[in-house]
Amino acid sequence: MDRVTRSSLGQVFSSCRDGRQLSPTGEAAEATDPVALADGGLSLPFDGVADREVLLERLATLIDEAEEEVALSAPVAVFDHLESHLRAALERGVLVIVLVTDNDDLAASRFEGVASVARLWSKTAPLLATVDYRWGVMAPHGMLTGAGGDGALVLEQRDLAFLLMGSFFGNYWRIATQAYTSEPAPLPATYTNIRQAVFQATLHVQADDDVRVTAEAKPVGVDTYDTVEGRLADVRQSILEPVFESFAIENALILERETDDVEGERITLGGSGAFVEEFRTRSVTFAPLE
Repeated sequence: MDRVTRSSLGQVFSSCRDGRQLSPTGEAAEATDPVALADGGLSLPFDGVADREVLLERLATLIDEAEEEVALSAPVAVFDHLESHLRAALERGVLVIVLVTDNDDLAASRFEGVASVARLWSKTAPLLATVDYRWGVMAPHGMLTGAGGDGALVLEQRDLAFLLMGSFFGNYWRIATQAYTSEPAPLPATYTNIRQAVFQATLHVQADDDVRVTAEAKPVGVDTYDTVEGRLADVRQSILEPVFESFAIENALILERETDDVEGERITLGGSGAFVEEFRTRSVTFAPLE
């Protein structure tokens, strides 16, 4: 783990104890969504959880309520406990990303029907989870094994959830070993979650499928959405091996299209908040290229 992210996670824990909140840069900031209490204080979007069973119940509830994405890094015992909840989420069409720690020999078949993609890492690590870019969970390894240590934090704050997501993909995920990937979803298929779209696009690229992309998109800096179409040419992503990215949580579709001015023009599509890519999207449809 790099020093920056280790420090950032430590700041998250300490800021929660102090009643502070972090900005996306990791600096202390005022809470963005405080709720006034009767005594005039502020309620920040953090819950401390000291009991392992309560934590597992909270995780199960968050997974059951997920609509777009679940990313979970946890020991195999926690994965076993949450397996049925992850399976149900996958069946609902949720992107389920699983990293099992303290284990490097779990069979790939254990993830079939449970995860979209899974990795293994033999080392001990804290539990990290993010749900729908909104919820985040952090727990020290000792709390999960009964060895003691600080309690867990459950947070509902988009900026902090993104901080956790950056740590998950920027550190733990990239040093773990890919153990399982699902098959591409049947076409046609429409996605509103860009990571789900890029994940599926990567599977199709790796299978040498010819895919037409139709996106509801707009150039960055423009207010009006329009239809953008083209052939799926490539991706930039870090979920599946081989990784091709310029930063840890990059998710981009690369389309090739023909215009009146340019033959074979390549453009990049990101999510609704994209600023590195040329277009922002709010829905993407894949269909066989005819």
